[in-house]
Amino acid sequence: MTPLHRLAAPRTLREPLPDLLDVLEFQAVMNEARRRDLNRDGVCDARSGVVNFWCTPDDKPDGWDAEITQGALDFPREYVGGVYFEWDDAGGDRRARTYVEAQPYGIARHLGSRDADTRVVPAEMFAACLRWVRAKWEELKAQADDDAHP
Repeated sequence: MTPLHRLAAPRTLREPLPDLLDVLEFQAVMNEARRRDLNRDGVCDARSGVVNFWCTPDDKPDGWDAEITQGALDFPREYVGGVYFEWDDAGGDRRARTYVEAQPYGIARHLGSRDADTRVVPAEMFAACLRWVRAKWEELKAQADDDAHP
């Protein structure tokens, strides 16, 4: 048995986004994410430092061939990734830097990883997941901006 300290961490693909949100923009995005909550038949799960995105059987990354089931959730969903926020107070102007991350655990399980180790997921699938999360993020931001500036 391999000692725990020698196991590599599951692969995660994280990239910076160009968005730098001020406090009001951040609040608008988080409010819109809560309206699109996965327990309200949406694809978002808003937390204090992240908006997680979950795919559905009808709205999923290209090439996603793993089954999407309800599990313990109210609707069939599978976690794809998220957009994370890191606050930067430089210059007295509080802004959140944004990062997109893919963690396709459902694909890892589908490919035979009992513990959802994402190292088994092909790079092309990670790229498709990143594209999908970015697209959902852009939709979320656009709606939040429309709501903030009717």
